[in-house]
Amino acid sequence: MRTIAFFFLLCCLTAATAEAGRKKKPPKTVSPPTLVEMIARAKKKLAGQSVGTSKVGGDNAVLAVWKPGTAKLAVVKVRKGRSVTKGYRVTLLKRNGVNSEYRVDAPSDFVVLAIKTNVKKRPLGRKRRSVAVIYAPYGAHLDTAEMRRRGRAYLHDIATRAIAKLQARDVRSRTDPDTLVTAMVDERVLLTLLVIEHIDPPDFDARGAEATANRVLSLIGANQGDAYDHAFSDADAGGLAQFRPKTYAEIRDDYPDAKLKAEFYAGVRDHINGVMAQYCYVDFTLARLDATILKRLQSDANEQGAYLAAAYNHGLYGAAKIIAKHPDAWDKPGNGFSKANLQYVKEFRAVYRYLW
Repeated sequence: MRTIAFFFLLCCLTAATAEAGRKKKPPKTVSPPTLVEMIARAKKKLAGQSVGTSKVGGDNAVLAVWKPGTAKLAVVKVRKGRSVTKGYRVTLLKRNGVNSEYRVDAPSDFVVLAIKTNVKKRPLGRKRRSVAVIYAPYGAHLDTAEMRRRGRAYLHDIATRAIAKLQARDVRSRTDPDTLVTAMVDERVLLTLLVIEHIDPPDFDARGAEATANRVLSLIGANQGDAYDHAFSDADAGGLAQFRPKTYAEIRDDYPDAKLKAEFYAGVRDHINGVMAQYCYVDFTLARLDATILKRLQSDANEQGAYLAAAYNHGLYGAAKIIAKHPDAWDKPGNGFSKANLQYVKEFRAVYRYLW
């Protein structure tokens, strides 16, 4: 009987052990959040934060800082470029509104993922002259292959959607009424023009096409629909396409079928609308040219884009006179375009080669 009882107990223990083994599951492995996910979380974390002042500039801000490889985020308040949050020290590297660059000195393994700061309100309101906005400012941690791919994909997407709208509205070229404005310029040329508008010439001269174009693509990848919405020059040229109010109004009047947004700031901050306006502007620029010159430019995307880069910054009427006078040497110093205009030609050609 003892032998039978022992055998029965042994069988029960063996069965219980086997059952426990079957129920035991391997521990779950949790992948660290992606950079894209953390940027979204950082922006959300800043949504309820107050800048604490109406001053603009980026040196008064609230930062969302992140420890790469983890899900750890912290909020750091900054006044006059210095942290007022205990346990954190930061250095303001570049005061540039929503794209102000900060380095986190302590803890040194953190980086800035998002910033909330004030920008000039456009158009100006009667009561408030500034408004707080949230943005992912540039940092080396943003400059990744994934983020650059996102930037390129976003640009291609808005160009595709702009083309579809212009075609659906049957917006015709001023050069050839049988041709749509979207057929007058290669999409790659248009997107390169968008990129070089946000490259600083001194930075380009110092670091070259690849590094400076990657910076722009990374910012677009990180901010998508908000990218460059608050990038306005002293002449009020702004938005992704960097239109001036007067130029935007002229293009809107000259291409009524495009049905561009009436209000300037809303128009340039809407990326699809801005690219639609850019297609129309390019067509209007090319329509100023002699048929022979136009045909030559149309056969060479790099040459066409280089000319458009110069005309975009010089003025289309003056540019047309220069290329008419010097058709084979319009881009040579001393033939009409300034050094600054020719800088854009240089940037376009280099960035176009790099991107495509």
